[in-house]
Amino acid sequence: MKRFELWKLGLQNVLAASLRSILTVAGMAIGVAAVLAVITLGDAGKAQVKSEIARLGIDRVIITGADGLFDTDSALLKKRLDTHVEELISLPSQFGSGRAVAQGVLVGCSQAFFEGTSPIYAAGSGLNAGEWIASAPAAVIGSQIASALKLQPGEWFSVSGVMLCCKGILDSCQTAAQIDLANAVVVPLQLLLPLTNGELQQLSVRVPQTTAPDEAARQASETLLKHSGKTVQAISMQTQADAANAVLNVFVDVLKWVAFICILVGG
Repeated sequence: MKRFELWKLGLQNVLAASLRSILTVAGMAIGVAAVLAVITLGDAGKAQVKSEIARLGIDRVIITGADGLFDTDSALLKKRLDTHVEELISLPSQFGSGRAVAQGVLVGCSQAFFEGTSPIYAAGSGLNAGEWIASAPAAVIGSQIASALKLQPGEWFSVSGVMLCCKGILDSCQTAAQIDLANAVVVPLQLLLPLTNGELQQLSVRVPQTTAPDEAARQASETLLKHSGKTVQAISMQTQADAANAVLNVFVDVLKWVAFICILVGG
């Protein structure tokens, strides 16, 4: 049988069952499109999950301890782990301005830690480098507290008998922090150390690029236990990241089977 006759016979068979042929082509097209969509959405979803997990601080290990943390512990971790460590104080406080009062968290931190959250201001601006270094009585106020106190940049308010000047009102942060900064007042760390007798509430350890977050958390815990005799809790976001990726992989696998069934039905 000649090749032309084969093509002619095939075309006749297609035209004899046109509806079936159309449905077969449609099924195959939908199946192929579904496979391509699953691959594209899967890659995009993984990139989005990675981005969102990064916002939660996957490159950080948060250390807290019932025994109390001090700057000596921070210096020890910097030396032993050869990485950057940020110190943090957070105190539940009541803020006042005129007759208005508001409850929130008074946060003491370094300029590097605060700017690492990528703050976005609704009004005013942040503290300048000189104010951070000199531990000036200035603060950045979360939007909720600023609204409750009816404060504007340049106005003064009180906390624990200390007067602070509002330098800026925080709208949001592009990078999530362990503290809700919308309901917090941020000041230089050294300004709060006398109120806590030098005790810190939290240490934030940057995870080295060559070390997994869980391994960095383990090393930090063992270092403080061995050299300071302190039992601390070191938390990383690696477990949450692994769980999110596992859920996404299951979702993508289900979509792949749906796409495969579309192709199979079409065939």
